Amino acid sequence: RVLTVTLKRQSGGSHGMLTDSSDAVTLDVASLDEGLEQTAVGDYNASAEAALRLRDGDVILSVNGIHGNARSMQAELDMKDQVVCKVCRMTEFEIRVVKKHSFGIDIGHAGASLVILKMSDGAFTAWNEENPDKKVRDLDRILEINGQRV
Repeated sequence: RVLTVTLKRQSGGSHGMLTDSSDAVTLDVASLDEGLEQTAVGDYNASAEAALRLRDGDVILSVNGIHGNARSMQAELDMKDQVVCKVCRMTEFEIRVVKKHSFGIDIGHAGASLVILKMSDGAFTAWNEENPDKKVRDLDRILEINGQRV
């Protein structure tokens, strides 16, 4: 699900979130500064329906039309008092893979998750072949391993 989120901060104020990027393409909402009053995120969330509020773990796909470059998106976020962000809400599903020779994934850290940077031959590609309706893809996030949140 992709949301359009407009954030308006007061001059010199805070957007009210910390972002992180491990894939150099997107920004992950690592945490929200919910304790701070008068932040752009706080104002947005106060006026949005519960299902549309910005949350920890959301992924920012673009900022003011800038996409595909996390540094450029972060710079736009830092410079502008008003930004329009395209935000992806993750859909969680469970998979079970058994490592034989290799899991076949390169991973990076992305806030409250791990991000699959690249897939190669291994347990994850075997999963994809057996479960075409629940394929794991590059840039998907891993939120939990063996019952433990990452």
